[in-house]
Amino acid sequence: MKKAFIAGKHGKILYPLTLALGKPVIKILQNITEINPEPALIEKLKSSKDKRLLVIANHPSTAEPPLTTYLGEIAGYPFYFLASRQVFEWEHGLIGQFIQRLGAYSVIAGIPDKDSIEFTKSILAKPNGKLVIYPEGEPTSGENDTLMPFQPGVSQLSFWAMDKIMKEDANGDIEILPIFFRYAFLADEAKLHKKWGSRLKKLEKKLSITPRHDGLVRRTLTIARILLEQLEAKNHIVPEKQDYNYRIGRVRHALLNAVADKLGLPPLPNDMNAILKFRKVFSRIELYMIGHIDPKWPKLSKQEIDWCFKASVRAFDYIIMHRDHLLNNPTYEKIDEWLTRFESFVLRKKPRALGGVPSVLPRKAWILMGTPFSLKEYYTKDRKKRREATAHLTTRLREELTELLEKTSSYTHPYPLQEGELDNLI
Repeated sequence: MKKAFIAGKHGKILYPLTLALGKPVIKILQNITEINPEPALIEKLKSSKDKRLLVIANHPSTAEPPLTTYLGEIAGYPFYFLASRQVFEWEHGLIGQFIQRLGAYSVIAGIPDKDSIEFTKSILAKPNGKLVIYPEGEPTSGENDTLMPFQPGVSQLSFWAMDKIMKEDANGDIEILPIFFRYAFLADEAKLHKKWGSRLKKLEKKLSITPRHDGLVRRTLTIARILLEQLEAKNHIVPEKQDYNYRIGRVRHALLNAVADKLGLPPLPNDMNAILKFRKVFSRIELYMIGHIDPKWPKLSKQEIDWCFKASVRAFDYIIMHRDHLLNNPTYEKIDEWLTRFESFVLRKKPRALGGVPSVLPRKAWILMGTPFSLKEYYTKDRKKRREATAHLTTRLREELTELLEKTSSYTHPYPLQEGELDNLI
């Protein structure tokens, strides 16, 4: 049995070495060759050196933690940050040992992870505690133009930390700083079009598809349709409608229901939100992966647990791959997010949820700052009012990140739809 909780620390050798190699490591792992933090953000981070600081950030990929560490280097202090427990098992535990020494500590979402909660409170209770929380949680969405529903309890965690602080210092506070990461390819439209066309051609060859239109979006959605049909056949689902969104919804629920049944979970309601259903399933998968299993649960082999993990991740991909989102102001970056998933499905490339592979072309990362604010604006000791205050704080955090998302939407490369490209799509 593996440890359920892994505490973060800042290794005396590894942490300084990682800082020294910061940009080269980010280039190798993420193919990010330009990092552009907003000057006001750097100023704010430096001025907060002696304060308690809770950074709230979007989390579309695995690039954010190393970039946050890079921000800490510039600011002159290290951060702690939460990471899904299963991430610590990547590459036979080597990834876990590495990120643990950079300040990452584990959390299992969906259960009362008391050790993680206490560690969080202890970090923020320190007079100069620094913590980063990615409220979208794991796995990462892989989409830079959307925000996933926030994990429940993110705001509650900060209130629990304030409870601890107020016992020792009635004037204590936590400063909250929303930040947003935005990525774009460092290439012109001609290069992007050629590269994406080449990627599509490899997928089409593997799937025996002859495209009827050379538009990149249409070819992408044709592959999506073929993969949908394959999943329907594999799961014995007879299409009732031709609407893609309806059909993909049935597939993802079928996958999650099958995984839940394998894990011994009670039947999940048909009308349960798919992302909530996924989180319920995935938290139990994490417990199976580290061997913390209730005797009443089914005994599963490693192969069965692996199947549950892969099937749930596939369902997760289909939860967040919204056809309408791709068609609404299409960009080369959005097309890439779909192709990256298809390449893991069809070409057996490393899945995005397991860290993925470096971006196919160099990218630029912008890091923007929202409006900093005091947790005391929302904090209350009154237990009856706590639920309402928690909801208001969560709403404020989401609004801050949404505003930054919209502010940076023009940073990416628009894709010009061709004439007739969207005709007769399902």
